[in-house]
Parts: sequence; C-alpha cells; structure tokens
Amino acid sequence: MLYDPVKYLREQGVTLRLGLPQDGKQKIEVCFNKGRYWEAKEVQKIYKRVEQSYHLIMMQLKVDKGMPPRTVESLLAKGLIRIAYDEQGRRRYVITERGKRWMN
Repeated sequence: MLYDPVKYLREQGVTLRLGLPQDGKQKIEVCFNKGRYWEAKEVQKIYKRVEQSYHLIMMQLKVDKGMPPRTVESLLAKGLIRIAYDEQGRRRYVITERGKRWMN
C-alpha cells in the first residue's frame, strides 16, 4: 500500500488546500475539523507531516479549481514521482525530472 499524505490527513480530520499566493508563491493551507478538540501535540504532528511531505502535497493539490487532489498512484502513473529506498531500506517518494518541470 502506498502512503498518500493528503488522503491520510483527510482521514485524520484535516483538509489541505492551496492558499492564494501573497508573495508570488503558493502555500499549503491546513484546515482543521472544527467539530473536535485538537491538542497542541496533535497540531504539531500534523504540521510536521505537512512539512515533511511538502513538495508531494503541492503536486497533489496542483489541480484545476473544483477538482479533487491527485492521488499518489496517479502521480506515479504519470511518471512525476518514483519510489526509492534510503540507506535504512525505508521507502521514499522522489520527484522525477519530469515532475520538476511540471511543477514549474
């Protein structure tokens, strides 16, 4: 099973979207479910997860208005990302050259 940060966070009650660029760069907006209490530790973990997967999430959210975010599977299928393994054997997503050109 592939880790999909947007899907995972949505299951946790967090919605992600692209904010309006104020300094020429788009940023990720994190919207928390108002129907529950969020402890400071939980909020910190959410922001850390967004920071760790920032470029992947940006790729997922870069869609036309009204469209759902892209899935990790669709980014893999289009050749925009690939799976690589680090020194400890952990799976990581790597943005391909094609993906870097697509983001610009």
